[in-house]
Formats: sequence, structure tokens, C-alpha cells
Amino acid sequence: MGGLRNLLCLSTFIFSFLTLSTFTSANDTTVMSKLLAALSPTPSGWSNTTHYCKWINVECDPSTSRVTTINLASQSLSGILPQILVLSPSSPLSLSLHSNSLSGPIPSLANLSSLQQLSLDNNNFSSIPNGFFQGITSLQTLTLSQNNYLAPWSIPIELTQATSLVALYANNANIIGFLPDIFDSFPSLQDLRLSYNNLTGPLPKSLGGSGIKNLWINNQLNGWSGNINVLSSMTQLYQAWLHKNQFTGPILDLFNCISVEVSLN
Repeated sequence: MGGLRNLLCLSTFIFSFLTLSTFTSANDTTVMSKLLAALSPTPSGWSNTTHYCKWINVECDPSTSRVTTINLASQSLSGILPQILVLSPSSPLSLSLHSNSLSGPIPSLANLSSLQQLSLDNNNFSSIPNGFFQGITSLQTLTLSQNNYLAPWSIPIELTQATSLVALYANNANIIGFLPDIFDSFPSLQDLRLSYNNLTGPLPKSLGGSGIKNLWINNQLNGWSGNINVLSSMTQLYQAWLHKNQFTGPILDLFNCISVEVSLN
């Protein structure tokens, strides 16, 4: 009986695994087909007559046929991306669509927990959906800079779920309001670049003690206010661009920082 029970358990596991693999592969097939239809001109080497794992600039996990990399940067592409662009859970996933002319809303990537790299900068996107950062727990690099047509949006608290975040680039991305005090949630964050937006209010206290090396927050439309005291406890700070704001108070002695370069003009 014990041997039969073990055999049944093994058979159930194999069936479940094969069923899951077939489902996730089919899901990726649907998503990639919709992405192909949305892009103009058709990316070189992409065709519905060829399996997406053989498309140029697409990489897959060979054991599951799940997409792990899409790199369509600087391909002179236009179009509106499908509004659900959630690929199957996989090994670390990288999506690079920067430096094109893509427009319309940025698609929802909520709960895409395997996503590590997302590059959407230098496009013409019109909005960021509610819940966009929900469940993107493995995100390390996010680039949204130079999306001049984005509707005004604020950095949400749900970004704290991306505890592995290393770099956030969102210069000239129409961010408004206060910057939430969430930076103690990102122990690996090194680059924070938010220049040319409309961020206001004081600098978040949680910037102090962070590992940020490069802080670009210059040229806000109405300007940050308050003092810059928090910089004195940013011991890894190397470069701080603070100019074209409304900061007040003394200029700090940043002797605790490492060879810091500060721009206040």
C-alpha cells in the first residue's frame, strides 16, 4: 500500500507540474502575440509563425519556455501596449522598452513578482495605472525618465514592496506632491533620480541613513522646501543635485559623506 500511495503522489505531482507548465507557456504565448500585434513596425525577427522563444531580443527559460527577457530598446517602435502584460511567473524577468515612441497607458504589471528590471524611459506614455507597483516584489531597477506626456502621478506607498530596489530613475516624469517617507524600506537603493518633476514639501527623514549614492532632485517646478539637514546622515552620498528648489537653512558640512559633490545653484 505504501508503494502504491507513493506512486500515486508522484503521478499527481508530475501531472500538476506538466499542467502548470502548459498553462504558463500558453499564457506567455497569448501575451507575446498581443505584444507583437501592438507594435509598429513589427520588430525584426518577430512572427506569429515562429515560437516566441526564437524571436530576436527575446530570451526564455529552456525548460519551461517562459519568457525571461524582452529587449526592444531603441527600435523606433510606436503603438499602444496591451493593457495586461503579465507574463507567467518565471526566473528573473527583464523588460526593456526604452527609447521608442510607445504611447497610451503603461500596462498593468501588478503582481509580476519575478520582474527585476523594467526600462520604459524615453517614450510617450500617457498614464500609470493604479496599483502599478503592487506585488512587484523583486524589482531592482525601474526607469521612467523622459515620459513628458504622463498624467500627474505620485509615488505610492506600495513601492515599498520592492525591497530589493537598487535604482529608481524618473526624471521628467510628471511626479507631483510629497515624496513619501519610505526609504528605510530599500536597504540596497543607491540611485534616486527625480529631477524635473513637481515634488514639494520637505525631504523625507528616511533618506538619512540610507545607502543612496546619487541623489538627483533638482529643478522641481515649484520646489522642495525646508532644510537639507537629512543629507548629513547619508554617509554613502557621492553626488547630490539640489539646485532650482526652495531649500532654506544653513549649507551643511557633509564630512560624514564620501567625497560628496553637491550642486545648489
